[in-house]
Amino acid sequence: MRGGWVWLWLRRVLVGVVCVVAAVGTGWVLYAGFRYWQVERAIGQFDAGPSQGQANVLAGLIDNGVPTAKQGERALELLLTPELIKRRAYALGSCPVIGVELPFAVPFRHVTIARREQFVRNGKLQRCTEGSGRNIDKDMRRRWILDPAPERIGAEFVELRQRYRLRLDHLEARWSWHPFSGPFPQSLLPTKRTRGWRSKPLKQWDYACSVAAQTEVVIAESSEVETVALKTNPGLDEAMWAAFDGTAAAFERVPQPMRSASANHMSGGWLCLHLVYRDLPVAVAFEPLLRLPDGREFPSMGHIGQRLVARTGSSGQLTVPFMIMTGKPGSDAGAVVLRADPNAAHGDPGIEAIWDGTLEIPISYDSSGSLFTISPGDAGRE
Repeated sequence: MRGGWVWLWLRRVLVGVVCVVAAVGTGWVLYAGFRYWQVERAIGQFDAGPSQGQANVLAGLIDNGVPTAKQGERALELLLTPELIKRRAYALGSCPVIGVELPFAVPFRHVTIARREQFVRNGKLQRCTEGSGRNIDKDMRRRWILDPAPERIGAEFVELRQRYRLRLDHLEARWSWHPFSGPFPQSLLPTKRTRGWRSKPLKQWDYACSVAAQTEVVIAESSEVETVALKTNPGLDEAMWAAFDGTAAAFERVPQPMRSASANHMSGGWLCLHLVYRDLPVAVAFEPLLRLPDGREFPSMGHIGQRLVARTGSSGQLTVPFMIMTGKPGSDAGAVVLRADPNAAHGDPGIEAIWDGTLEIPISYDSSGSLFTISPGDAGRE
């Protein structure tokens, strides 16, 4: 009799365990199925209508490790396939510049990326580069210079092949329990301490993909190549001045002395002018000059690496470095003059026309001898 009750109890326990396992298994299958459907839906929406919003969704799913390996490969192909931006034709004897750009920003947060690139020109490998890091996917706009320059008129075929590998970084946490170290009863609860982001071993990757982009580069006589156009009219000029109006024109001064190679140059130190712009109505490319109070003009210190080219609709900051003399309180230092420069725009194949205007930002010394400036919206316009 007692053996019968034991057997009945064991059967009930076994049935309960089976039910629990079945419920957990069913829940896991449903959860995995939902995650799979979630990724498929995001991939389908991006494929049907690519947008920055859809790119953010895909990047977020990858950040959290939701896609399977195959799904991650498909999603990365959509996100990381580059566009090759070129001009209609390039002059014979010059080195064509091709833009390498991602169609949308890829906002990965905690991902380490390795990239291997092959630059192929007319079927021959021109060069191969490799790199890895957290921000390697964020250099959205790069330049591929075809060097040496083409030697004959015609077409050249170029291809960029890329291999990406992504490793998800995880936030490492450690639990601790110190029941006698704090106020009671809170001290009875365990505490969680974050130790920082930890990466897997370098040979372990969560996702990978291979992408490629091809294009044809046309080489023609210089007389047949279109130049960067210059645009100006009263309405456009007002819109352009408004894009710079009210923005801060801040100086960053470095006091180290610099000796001039020419007696006509100033000596003292150098400064950087940081000029903010918003929503440009047309692309800009400037030649920066420093105009002294006596009318003399000197070029910017270009070797510091400023970028004075910006596309239509963009917002950002222009940084203009200059050599500057040590000034007396209340004296004038002159003005920074930014003039339209089609040659500077030629290095960006995505720009076909720029604003044909000039910005002039007066600078002078205040009572303490420190440099200050006024907003470009209040400055003189040429």
